[in-house]
Amino acid sequence: MTAARLPARHTPGPWTANDAMTSTQHPGHRVIYVRRGSNILAQIWRPEGGTDDAMKANAALIASAPAMAAELVALREANAALVAALELTLSH
Repeated sequence: MTAARLPARHTPGPWTANDAMTSTQHPGHRVIYVRRGSNILAQIWRPEGGTDDAMKANAALIASAPAMAAELVALREANAALVAALELTLSH
């Protein structure tokens, strides 16, 4: 059995999220940027009635995407190895 790989079309990590700040383009609105180096990959805006803590949690989730994708590939490979070992055991 062959483990499926994720397509490597996403921007490689690491991605980082800055602290929440007031937007210079939209005064009174709060924003967090997820970046790779100086490149902005995502903007997380505080929704009406939202909190900076919710924005930080959303930004952290987005910033962890490359690491989660790598873990998913590793888990798929480990699962494939376990299935192959099980099939070999059951065939004897």
